[in-house]
Amino acid sequence: MKKTFKILALVMVAAMLCCVLASCGSTLKGTYSAEVFTVRTAYTFDGKNVSIDAGALGFSKTVAEGTYKIEDNKIVFTFGEESEYTGSFDFEKGEDYIKIAGITYTLENSPAVITLDVQTNNSSGAWVSIGGAAVSNAKGDVWKKVTASS
Repeated sequence: MKKTFKILALVMVAAMLCCVLASCGSTLKGTYSAEVFTVRTAYTFDGKNVSIDAGALGFSKTVAEGTYKIEDNKIVFTFGEESEYTGSFDFEKGEDYIKIAGITYTLENSPAVITLDVQTNNSSGAWVSIGGAAVSNAKGDVWKKVTASS
């Protein structure tokens, strides 16, 4: 019984260690692009694989394919022995962007949030916001033009 308990405990520790180590690696998914001096550069990430496309005036070409890994605040690209794109670069990740070597690349086809604001004019005629949340509570003659009566 004691030996079974030790084996079970060892298996549980090994499983937890695997989970912890698996969560350490960070990966990216999707295409992030930027335009600098009319040249568009796009990084497409899928798991540990990455490709770089570059182009201008509507033309684009894949210039490198390889792998990457993220370590601390660096991204390390490996594209082959002779590739000028191989190396370690400063890296930052936001909700819908990444920064590589100080250049911000925006996630393409990312979800958008549409907001709405409700405004009315005050006694001096200036437009003021009453807040977008008021839309959900709107009732009555809200979709009609209201004019002052004589």
